[in-house]
Amino acid sequence: MPKNKTSETISAREIEMDAGLSEIYQDESGKLVNVSNMAMRKGRGLLGRFALMLGVLTLLIGSGWYGYQYYLNSQAQKNDTVSLSIEGEKSFVAGQPLTYTIKYKNLGVIAIKNINITATYPDNFVVEKTEPKADNSANNSWQINELLSRRSDEIKIVGRVIGETGQSSAILAKMVYQPANFSSQFSQEASFNQSISTTGITISVNPPTGVFLTQPNSLLINYQAEVKNFITSFRVVAMPIPGVVYGTTSPSSTEPTYFTIANVTDKQASLTIPFTVMQRPIDSAAINLRFEYSPDGKQYYAFLQKNLTLDILSRSLNVGLFINATSTDQGVNFAQPLNYSITYANKGDIDLHDVIVMAVIDSDFVDWPTLDDKNQGVVDNGKITWNKDSIPALADIAPGTSGSIDFVVNVMSAKEIDPSRNYQVKSYARFTIGTSTAPTNDDDKSNVITNKINSDLKLSEEVRYYNDDNIAVGYGPIPPKVGQTTSYKVYWHLSNNLNELNGVKIETTLPSYVNWDAKNRADVGTIQFDAATRKVIWTIGRLPITVYKAEAEFNINITPVADDQNKVLVLLPGSTIEGVDVATNSQIKKTLNGKTTKLVDDAMITDDGLIQ
Repeated sequence: MPKNKTSETISAREIEMDAGLSEIYQDESGKLVNVSNMAMRKGRGLLGRFALMLGVLTLLIGSGWYGYQYYLNSQAQKNDTVSLSIEGEKSFVAGQPLTYTIKYKNLGVIAIKNINITATYPDNFVVEKTEPKADNSANNSWQINELLSRRSDEIKIVGRVIGETGQSSAILAKMVYQPANFSSQFSQEASFNQSISTTGITISVNPPTGVFLTQPNSLLINYQAEVKNFITSFRVVAMPIPGVVYGTTSPSSTEPTYFTIANVTDKQASLTIPFTVMQRPIDSAAINLRFEYSPDGKQYYAFLQKNLTLDILSRSLNVGLFINATSTDQGVNFAQPLNYSITYANKGDIDLHDVIVMAVIDSDFVDWPTLDDKNQGVVDNGKITWNKDSIPALADIAPGTSGSIDFVVNVMSAKEIDPSRNYQVKSYARFTIGTSTAPTNDDDKSNVITNKINSDLKLSEEVRYYNDDNIAVGYGPIPPKVGQTTSYKVYWHLSNNLNELNGVKIETTLPSYVNWDAKNRADVGTIQFDAATRKVIWTIGRLPITVYKAEAEFNINITPVADDQNKVLVLLPGSTIEGVDVATNSQIKKTLNGKTTKLVDDAMITDDGLIQ
């Protein structure tokens, strides 16, 4: 039985296999195909498979290469591939040495080459040097061969900017470059804005209020260096005006006239520009002054301009006023003498009879009892009048004849300050011709001079051994003895009561035998000793009106030698205080008397100060 079952199973399998093969070798109509006539298709060999793989690999590499090139090109064209910037001082003093730094960096992944950086400077910028050195005479172009990826470098430019206070300008930089393995050029730009905070020098121009034809006139220019100043010299350029003569020029000159200031310091100084109006084409003249500075003495740059309009007066009798030898406004001190001079000249063609001249002084601060007038003019309510009775020459003034009337009167001494009052003296002269007793119009009026009163800056000085509490603030023997050291305390007391001041400074020079003993103190500012010049200097600078008192102190000492015995030694030769009044723009300077070993300021010391 088992044998028969196996035979039956095999037979069934063979039948199933034959049926499957029959399906494989049948055509579409169901008939068997003649296998002997079939064309057999061979399979893909090893070489074919390698060729296929090589093609796919080539396609991948090409796509990657072109994708990489596209990335590089897009990166090269991006604005952030290269950074360019300028750094420096945004606000500065005219003429101050400045350093500007142009910084550039390759932010990309590929190197850049054929780099050119060009700077554009303002017209008033003076280049002194660059690092690295520029490739052209204008000192503004640099050629760089290559800058690798992620690398940076910089260019330093040192120079000065000359211009007016508040003047703004900009420095520009442009960078042209070419990415490595790329044919196109690209560029990047940067700018840096800057402005001049101050010129570092205070300048005021005081013109006459009116000028007369053919008469000498002058412009007074005051100048002073500020605390931070780099303009140590300058020139004033007076632009030509038809009919106006500056100095020795001719009326027809078409060239500017130059006036040079060689040394500018922290002390106020002045320049006088003489001029004469020879013709009267119009009723006024516009005078243009340019103030110029040259860092190298060759090229000049303007840092200030002043335009002045002067009234030109033309009449038969020219009357001019001068106070303290000037026809311009200026500051005066309390109790200061005012020296008046009224000049008159007949510029017409006929005689002038019975001329009356009047001085008008408009001020509450004139000390009339101090008036000194040799011509004995009549004083009435702030006016002084002269006629032919007081000055016989006024009876008849012939053509071409001139003269002057001089007198002196003091400014009042300082009293309690009232801020509501106008602390000034306004003065002018007038005249009439004939029987009229008073001037009739402003055609008969001279130039007007306004003298603003300076702040009452005062300095008192004490040299003491004991203070107010009778406590010793010095040491050593009193009176001093040969071979022994004696120290003294010096007190400086400053007061100011009217206007704000600038550039306030107190100083004294110690004799060779007087030594600085330190122990110094000051309420405001700083007090120092300069061993080279032997000067003790109390520097305050700006002194607002709110600070009306200030004090400083320091010690000095002496060690007398045999030759000093029985002598009184000078300890301080005469201290000085100075400053510039902000309201009057005038320099104030006062000098004290000297101090000796006879301590007149110390009530506890009664000896005569002789060295023992």
